[in-house]
Amino acid sequence: MDVSVVLPYVHGYPEIIQTLFAFQNEFVDENLSFELVVVENREKDPYTDRFLQYFRVPIHLGIVKYAFEPIPCGPLARQTGVKLAEGKYILLTDSHIQPGKDTVPMMIDFLEENSKVGSVHGCTVKSHIDLKRGAGCHYDLFGGTINLYSHFHGRYQRCQGTKPYQVAGASLAYCMFRREEFLKLRGYNENCRGYPHPEGYVPLKYMMFGYECYSMPLAWHLHSNYPRNYGVAPKVDVEVKGQKYRLVGNDNLIRNAMVCGYTLGNEKWLDRISNEWESRGGRKKILDAIKQNVLEVAQDEHEWVMQNAKYGLNEVLTNLYNKKVRGMEYCLIEELP
Repeated sequence: MDVSVVLPYVHGYPEIIQTLFAFQNEFVDENLSFELVVVENREKDPYTDRFLQYFRVPIHLGIVKYAFEPIPCGPLARQTGVKLAEGKYILLTDSHIQPGKDTVPMMIDFLEENSKVGSVHGCTVKSHIDLKRGAGCHYDLFGGTINLYSHFHGRYQRCQGTKPYQVAGASLAYCMFRREEFLKLRGYNENCRGYPHPEGYVPLKYMMFGYECYSMPLAWHLHSNYPRNYGVAPKVDVEVKGQKYRLVGNDNLIRNAMVCGYTLGNEKWLDRISNEWESRGGRKKILDAIKQNVLEVAQDEHEWVMQNAKYGLNEVLTNLYNKKVRGMEYCLIEELP
């Protein structure tokens, strides 16, 4: 099997069907064996049984695989799909997209030719294709209201030219990995819950293990603006002064950022993220409770990364800054945790 396309979704009808059509239409013209792995997340939609009946033939033929992941977390649904996948390469994308023509073999060829590159990230276009003015490719990790210290990613930036270029952080909306490497590096952080998942985590993790991350502007995809229905909210409880407290609103976003920051970094990253949100009006007692929860749930993954990674997180960021890799322009190295 050449490539497995992994598509998580929540109440994703009719867009998931249109996405499955779009990929089948694209692969008809490609000399690639493929499978489309759909993973329904959080809760089953009333239409799902009809969907499975409708796609019973491609499911029987192995063109489509279906799985259900009850834990409310899109990246965990992706992780479930990757574990079911059989392709040499995995393409992780959303349920509401159309792939650009010939972009899948383009990404495969780039990984085949560049063994040091662990992930290649395509370009996101919305209402129309305009690589000069309207296409997003990478993140500035520092300097904006959305940054590595707040969301554990950054501000979305337009592509720089049409040639592939190295980045510090890239969108995970249309990205390709070698499946065995992805599983060996343990992919996403399974301790996160809800949406959004910090998109800086996987690229930075790969760099800590000695790989590079590239954006590829010509590997574009059309990303629709279907209304989102994420269903049941994650139910995460922390302890605040001996009392159970259910995380709400931005609490889960903050917890996800802390999970990723601590897993790849250390307790100083927890403090830095906490201070960032306290400066924005976050309640210290809630932030302290989230920090304590993260220290408990993320400890094992943190220790595994520390024991196996080639480089520390700050070492990676400093190296990216010194090489003037895009996404690091506004980093203040002396202020890293």
